Amino acid sequence: MVEYDKRAFINRRVHSLLGLIPVGLFLLEHLFMNAHAMHGSEIYNGRVEFLVSLPFVWALELFFIFLPLALHALYGLWIVFTGRWNTHAWRTERNWSYVLQRISGVVVLAYVAWHVWQTKVWSLQAAAGGHPDFFVRMQDLLAVPWVLALYVVGVGAAVYHFANGMWNFCITWGVTLTRASQQRAIWFWALVGLVLFVLGVSSLLSFNGLWPDSPGI
Repeated sequence: MVEYDKRAFINRRVHSLLGLIPVGLFLLEHLFMNAHAMHGSEIYNGRVEFLVSLPFVWALELFFIFLPLALHALYGLWIVFTGRWNTHAWRTERNWSYVLQRISGVVVLAYVAWHVWQTKVWSLQAAAGGHPDFFVRMQDLLAVPWVLALYVVGVGAAVYHFANGMWNFCITWGVTLTRASQQRAIWFWALVGLVLFVLGVSSLLSFNGLWPDSPGI
């Protein structure tokens, strides 16, 4: 039992760490990179082309994005299917937060797979036939109302999973040990999550000029 508890403790620590580095950092980078859509197609395409032209970009994506994301997701799914959800007995805020963290993780996993298929696979095919226009691709996708709605849901789930996960990260790694510090952290990460959600949605709306002052071209 001691050996199992120790292994579970280490697994939780690694899972928590992967949620911040590099998965959480990639989410932040992705949100801020997409915010360039508010400045029009030329600037947005320039940022994307800079990223995809980095040396050994395939290795960076494989070892610093996809593999850590896969490990984080697989262990997260294991928690989902083996964890005990007791909101029926204890209807507390933190119990509901635990459930929403698991649900949002599953939503994010499905969203990421769908998003990669729509963008990464498309970019490889488009690059083989010429010069891909990433801005126009997103513009075409988000012109469909239900696709835009799903993207908003996906961004919301990703931001919630990150912000709530960071609150848990602070507890897991001993950053917030007292009840008072944990309460302050709730408000802090809630504010961070709200800012990131607004940033993400404004970027999505900017592709078709639906956000104020965005060119949409």
